[in-house]
Amino acid sequence: MTFLTAFLLFGWLDWKSVKTDNFTVIYKPGYEWEATEVLNNLEYYRSEVTALTGNRPKHLPIVIEDIGTVSNGMADPIFNNIHIYTYPPSGIFASSTENWYRLVSLHEYTHMCHLTKTAGVSRAVTTLFGRIFQPNLFSPGWVVEGITVYSESQLSNYEGRLNDGCFDAYIGARAKEGKLPSIHTATYSPLEFPYRTGIYLYGGEFFNYLADTYGKDRFSQLFDIYGSFFWAPFFGQLFPFFGIDMAARITYGKDLPSLFSAWKRYEEKKYKDWKIDGDRVTKKGDFVKYLVNDGNKLYYVHTYPKKTDALKGFEFYKIVEFNIDTQKEQTLVSLTSPVSTPLRVKNNELYYTTYEFKKGYANASMMGFGIISLLHMNDLKTGKDKVIFSDAIRAFCVLEDGSILYSKDRQHKFGSELWLYRGGKKEQLWVTDYLLGELIANSKYIVTSARTDYKNWDVYLLDLSSKRLTPIATTPWSESNIWLVGDTLLFTANYDKIYSIYGYDILDHKLYQLTQGGYATNGVFSNDNLYFIGDTKAGFDIYKKKIDFVEYTPKKWLVSDRPDFSKNKLSISHGGYFDVLSTALKPAVRIPFILPADTTFKKWSLGCILVGADATYENFYTVSFGYDPIEETPFLSSFLRSLFLSPISIDMEYRSKITAGLGITYPLFMSLSPGLSSLSLYLRGKAFKEDFSRKELKPGLVIEFTFPYTDVFVGVESSVERGKFGSNIERTAYSVEAGIRNYIKGGELRISAKGYSDKENPDPIGIKIRGYDQLYTKTGSSLTLEYAHPILKIRKGLWNPNLFFEDLCAAIFTDVAFAIDGEYNLSCGMELKLETGTMLGLIKAAPKLGIATNKTGNIKFYIGIDAINLGI
Repeated sequence: MTFLTAFLLFGWLDWKSVKTDNFTVIYKPGYEWEATEVLNNLEYYRSEVTALTGNRPKHLPIVIEDIGTVSNGMADPIFNNIHIYTYPPSGIFASSTENWYRLVSLHEYTHMCHLTKTAGVSRAVTTLFGRIFQPNLFSPGWVVEGITVYSESQLSNYEGRLNDGCFDAYIGARAKEGKLPSIHTATYSPLEFPYRTGIYLYGGEFFNYLADTYGKDRFSQLFDIYGSFFWAPFFGQLFPFFGIDMAARITYGKDLPSLFSAWKRYEEKKYKDWKIDGDRVTKKGDFVKYLVNDGNKLYYVHTYPKKTDALKGFEFYKIVEFNIDTQKEQTLVSLTSPVSTPLRVKNNELYYTTYEFKKGYANASMMGFGIISLLHMNDLKTGKDKVIFSDAIRAFCVLEDGSILYSKDRQHKFGSELWLYRGGKKEQLWVTDYLLGELIANSKYIVTSARTDYKNWDVYLLDLSSKRLTPIATTPWSESNIWLVGDTLLFTANYDKIYSIYGYDILDHKLYQLTQGGYATNGVFSNDNLYFIGDTKAGFDIYKKKIDFVEYTPKKWLVSDRPDFSKNKLSISHGGYFDVLSTALKPAVRIPFILPADTTFKKWSLGCILVGADATYENFYTVSFGYDPIEETPFLSSFLRSLFLSPISIDMEYRSKITAGLGITYPLFMSLSPGLSSLSLYLRGKAFKEDFSRKELKPGLVIEFTFPYTDVFVGVESSVERGKFGSNIERTAYSVEAGIRNYIKGGELRISAKGYSDKENPDPIGIKIRGYDQLYTKTGSSLTLEYAHPILKIRKGLWNPNLFFEDLCAAIFTDVAFAIDGEYNLSCGMELKLETGTMLGLIKAAPKLGIATNKTGNIKFYIGIDAINLGI
């Protein structure tokens, strides 16, 4: 009992830290290796980033989080922390990552150095009122991400997206067609390829151009000048002429639009002869990947979003079969999760993996949930699909006897575990210092794309009996996307930053180049043709060409230097939960306010707003306090959200003499597979009204279902007030809310319904539908039927003032509201919504104009905002 009590009291205080003067790396027990990797890389390369940006933050909190088999990182310049997720990416797309912790930590550190750069009055404003007023925060997204992509590509000649070649190839495809983006498109990322990747792609290439043309030393000057513009957070992003354009003119002699246009002309000239070495077979666009074949049939994954309404849409994940003989294709499987590893096909069975949630991971930001993979088998004859098993699968292949050979990462050390799944059982075969990123097998060979630390992916023959890897292609570049055809191994390599297909004859040990120039990956053979994935301005598609074996001899490229961390000579100390707690003690936002207390403007309310969070995001709070001149009394309002008992979420709120509440939410179930996707339970208690005279308990549950074309939501809630727990009324209320959205013909059909019974509530309750004022009733319901569809692509904008108009969407609707006494309201109408962006992408909104006619024939026009997205 003593141990259990201690665990309950202190089990969530187990964050640890390792720190220097520059960084405090916070981690859960068991993740010391990951924390040390991050700290060593940050200290070793820190000076290069500080020289590039002209800024050196000190005592920067870095949080290590394990979210499973997903690679990512995050920088938060307002709450002043970086989060590093522990899973290295596989070598499938934009694959130049020699060391994950070096690339991701320096990328995020560059964000912090850039965005927190202030000078002069701006530094004083930020010191007094918080980091939300840092001018560099108010930059276009492609500037924010562009400098980080440039920075990550300076650490090694073979690491970072500017050294990979994939970004260059897409710029080549667009430049050749004269379709490079406008500065507005780059800034606002409309729903077209490359989507949110565009801010990394265009920004990285733009900063590379600036460095080549003017020198990279001017970056720190640009950030320093803009960081001194204390007015930028208030109106510089609406009028860039007085903000970042002014800083650019001082630094480069040109404003940002002029520099962007010059970059586009440079790329168009550079890629005037760019072309794909093959003929286009499909016209899919978006993301096409994991191409495999079985005889005359190709199989691939097609991923794409579809806009259905203003700031709304669906994401589609499909596995497609393409018949080479008939040139027809069909969707084999529609999914609700991305496909997480390359496809494999054997004996008329298609194997693939999808993401799925699992509890028990060392993180706060996902409430202890992490991502693993489900391995599926689809019978190509019957179409039946089943899940075989789940695990943290990085790579897999199917052996001749039908067993599954797969790899997963070693825990807390670089390398892989190799496993065999056979007869419903898993057996560990090997633990290796190589990270095994792909596996492919036929009757004679097993081949893997693998790498050692601080090196890109290479190709090896794998001998299971001897547990030995024999090198096939080992260069400083990346070899991946492997496929076996008899004695020939096909793979993709980005030698000299050009993605091409190569063939290796395993018997005579000869290497051949099968595509020349352009962009080509995922090669397979069918008859006398090579099929592969190439790119266009709209994304990726399948191409083909006649098989042409051109013998190839790799160059003698210089190998990257491995960092020598012994040169760091660090003074390291260790800490615990206080290092987490201390990050929340100083509020990140500290804004004083003076607001009118009434419509006469004779009395004014004075106060201050504080916002803070700890570095792990386990605890977030807002506090506002001040003096109310009407009541002639001080006031206090506060809110705290805590994930300290994760996955339980606890909310606490307080408003002086009005409201005090406590809420507990528990995510009982989460899934990425079709069907039930989430089930959450909650219990909220609240004391409210004058002097807290009413006390309410509110239990409820929320259920969500997700299918490839449909989302369903159901919420059920009860409100209970009783005298025995201090309320001045006896009350029992019930409510239910449900909704469904379905993709139909390029738009979405929405059906939503609400119903409630609250007979003992002394406060009036109203139901509002379009075309009417409130319908007041103690028991009532409402129903909405609506269909929305985009009707016009605009994609134009202004730079000063900064506005962007994306798409015009329309919706037709029918609303009905019922009261218990039989009264009802009914309306029909239409809305037009214009997707509008402003403030350099900080705000996206959908202002709407509607017309509704009710059951009496009255017509009502109205305006409003349908949705708002903040690009932060």
